[in-house]
Amino acid sequence: MSELNSHRLFVVIATFLAGAALMVLYQGHPSEYRLIPPCPFYYLTGLYCPGCGTLRATHYLLHCNITAAFRHQPLAISLLPVVIFLLGKKLYELYRQKNIRLPYEVSVYWGIFFLICFFFAARNIQLTSFDWLRPPLYY
Repeated sequence: MSELNSHRLFVVIATFLAGAALMVLYQGHPSEYRLIPPCPFYYLTGLYCPGCGTLRATHYLLHCNITAAFRHQPLAISLLPVVIFLLGKKLYELYRQKNIRLPYEVSVYWGIFFLICFFFAARNIQLTSFDWLRPPLYY
């Protein structure tokens, strides 16, 4: 199997698995499933990782409740259009077999990395003005 076909097969399988996961998240709230463990980072350290609340936010986003999704994971919801654009670009490059370089693309990736680091630090500062960055304790 050629390298291109193996990449395409990977994309098809990943898309199928992502779709199945989204259907499960749509059907029930993440707190209802025993197979989904709590965040191991939070369990071990008591600190919120940058991804804490993402499954609950995805559940609410699938139900078109953007306010609740943002309340559980403000960074992921804010970056969603950028991530969708970058994933679409990568898929386009894969199927057209062209490498497209956008101006400032590397800077965008670095900016996202530093934004995630800042978000991680800010959501763990114990000040009431940063409460909106932490996922709610209720489900």
